[in-house]
Amino acid sequence: MLDETIKGSVKFDDDSVVKILGKGTVLLQSENGQHILLHDVYFVSKLTSSILSLGQLNEEGCKSVLRHGFLSVFDHSGKLLARSRKTKNRLYVLNLKKRQLCLIELP
Repeated sequence: MLDETIKGSVKFDDDSVVKILGKGTVLLQSENGQHILLHDVYFVSKLTSSILSLGQLNEEGCKSVLRHGFLSVFDHSGKLLARSRKTKNRLYVLNLKKRQLCLIELP
C-alpha cells in the first residue's frame, strides 16, 4: 500500500528536482526468479527508471559486492540475485522486474 501522506523531493546532481508522491513496499523479481521485498521505498512518478539504493538492499539482508567492474547482489543466504557490469557513466543496471504485491493484515 502506498502511503500518500509522505511527501518530499529528490535533488539530482544536475540540480533537477522531482517530487516524492508517497512511500510503500515493492516486490522485485531477480533474473533467476527469486524475490526481494523492499520496504520504505519512495514513489517518484517522474523517473523513467527505478533507482535502487545499495544501502537499502543491505538493510533487507542482501550483500552487494563491487569487484573488477561488476556489481553482484546476493540474498541473505548467499544466493546470487543479480549481476551487472559497470556502464560508461559508472552506473550498474540491474535486470529486476517489479511485481504486484498483495498483503493481508491478520488480526
